[in-house]
Amino acid sequence: MKKNIKSEVRRREFNYRLIPLIALFCFVFLSTSDGQRIQHTIEREIPLSDESRIKINGPESVRITGVGTICTRQVGDKYIVSRKSSTPDIYNIDKKLIINTWDKKAIKQVSTLSFSCKTTAQEKQLKEALAINLVENAAGTVEVDCELNIDKFQLENGWFTTENNHIILDNGKVYPINYLSISTTLYLPSNGQVTIDSEENDIVVDRLEGELEIDVVGGSLTAKEISKLKGNISFAEINVEQIGSATLELQNTKLKANSIHQLKLESAISKVEIKTIEKLEVTKSLNDHFYLETVQAIKVTNSIYSNYNLASCNESLEMTLKGGDVDIKNYGPLLKFAIIKNRNAKIQIDLESLESYSLTINSFDQSKYSLPNNFVLIKTEDEANYYKLGSNPEQTIMQIDCIHCEVTMKN
Repeated sequence: MKKNIKSEVRRREFNYRLIPLIALFCFVFLSTSDGQRIQHTIEREIPLSDESRIKINGPESVRITGVGTICTRQVGDKYIVSRKSSTPDIYNIDKKLIINTWDKKAIKQVSTLSFSCKTTAQEKQLKEALAINLVENAAGTVEVDCELNIDKFQLENGWFTTENNHIILDNGKVYPINYLSISTTLYLPSNGQVTIDSEENDIVVDRLEGELEIDVVGGSLTAKEISKLKGNISFAEINVEQIGSATLELQNTKLKANSIHQLKLESAISKVEIKTIEKLEVTKSLNDHFYLETVQAIKVTNSIYSNYNLASCNESLEMTLKGGDVDIKNYGPLLKFAIIKNRNAKIQIDLESLESYSLTINSFDQSKYSLPNNFVLIKTEDEANYYKLGSNPEQTIMQIDCIHCEVTMKN
């Protein structure tokens, strides 16, 4: 009986000690909940001149500082900041930036917000304070900030303190915040001159008849049509339906396009897929993979360990490679010349569409050649073999200069 009484007393003492801890947990949880969120949209539009240039800073350009624990993660297109992965979100920025084009000589920014503060009065003050800054400077540049007039986000938390989070605006004013999310849509002139700095963002562009210059690390760029594209792109995916002319530097990037008129390219560890291209110039390539369906003219001046798969080449081909395989399925009947210089690689060429051509193959190296039976050896001179097929005076000129290669030609 005494044992039972003592056990009951101990149980009650334990429960009484637990009550303050439960109360403290409820206080902390309630104080960090974001309550009813306010939905708010801000719009601003300013006129532009013909000489105006637009510079866009992609989402997530704001600074984040804090005392305590901070957890950052990306879920889909959302960049999320919280105290821990299991606690409610504090900051949520939409990494997808939609850029629409129109015929107006103006730029418009639409920012959609969702936020909550500890009190209704604080929410009203924050709603009035957040603003879009769109001003054309003396140099004629309009700078777009996807995170409004926020200078930095400041987080503070601890084991025995409630969360104390603030945003600090460009003017230095501080506003307490429980939760904030921002998403941005832009409207630009279709013939505008645009520069984009982006890190881990997904950018969607409609049609741009002007010039687009991009500096991209991570994320993606998706567009229907860009007249002129210039960019330095790393660890990203570029998917454009149609490009007029482009000058690109790629690193560990995937480029996919339906149609390109002219492309000048320097790349490394990248994958390039193009359905139709008029002129391709590769000035430097390292360990890339090219998949080209229809090429009018291609010139490769410096390529190391890169592989080229061409379904069709119709006008001219000039390639200087080292250690990269070449597979050409079909030459067009109007091909003027094809020059391939390579070493330590495999070259496969299908000559079915060519009716008349002259072929020069160097004969001083240890390469293996497999040639069709209808080749006619004309002469051997200066360590080179000269072949000919057909009697048409407008012959396609082919020259293969390889060292330690395996060359297979068939028709």
